[in-house]
Amino acid sequence: MDAAVIFVGGRGSRLGGVFKPGLVREGETLLVRTVRALLDSERILTEQRAAPGWGPIVLQGIAAVPADVRDLVETAARPAPRVLARADGASGASDLSSGALATPPRGPLAALRDAARLLPGAGRVLLLAGDLAAVTARDLAELRAPLARPTRLVTDPGGRDQYLFALWDAAALHDALAGLPPGAASLRALYARADERASIERMRCAEASTADIDEPSDAARWGISWHHD
Repeated sequence: MDAAVIFVGGRGSRLGGVFKPGLVREGETLLVRTVRALLDSERILTEQRAAPGWGPIVLQGIAAVPADVRDLVETAARPAPRVLARADGASGASDLSSGALATPPRGPLAALRDAARLLPGAGRVLLLAGDLAAVTARDLAELRAPLARPTRLVTDPGGRDQYLFALWDAAALHDALAGLPPGAASLRALYARADERASIERMRCAEASTADIDEPSDAARWGISWHHD
C-alpha cells in the first residue's frame, strides 16, 4: 500500500506569511488539488490493474484536516483513505477534524521525522509539497509505478531534484532517517545518503508538474490571487 506525506507547514515568507496550500487556483485550494490528484491516480492505476491501495495520508504541519479536504476524501474515494493532520512537533494526530491551523515550521527534514511516526514500516511512501500548482493524477500515477530501486525522485526539466516529489520504499525511508548523523538538518542529507547507496532512480517531469508557489510571480503565473492579513 502507498502512504503519503503532504508538507503544508512552510512559512510562505516571500508571500507575506500566507498559508500556501490554502491558496486558491481555479476554485480549489492547492492542497485540495493535490489530494484530488492523489485519489485520481489510484483510479488510473486501477484501470491498469496496478493499484496498490492507500495507507494513511498525512498532512504534516497543520493541527487539523481542512473541511474541504475531508469532504473530498469522504465523497470521492471508496474505500476512503485515512487522512491525518499532524502539527510539527506534535505527539499525536487529528483524524479528519474540521478547520486548519498552521504551526511554526522547523524544516522539512524535522517535519518528515515527525510524520514518520505515523507511517507504516512496510509498503511505500509518497513525499509531496503542499504548494504544487499543477500536479496531475497522471504525474502521480507514473510516480507510483513499481519501484526498481528503493527511491524514485522527480527532477524538473533543468535536472534539479525535487525532494518533496518522491516515492520511497517505506522500510528504506525509515532506515535512511534512522541512519542520518545527529547534525543532519536538511532533506539534502537524506537523499545524499540514498545516492551513496545507488538506491535512487530519477524520473523527469514537465516543468508545470513540479511548479510550486514561492514568489508573487509564481502566484501570478498560475492566476492565483493572494493577500496577507
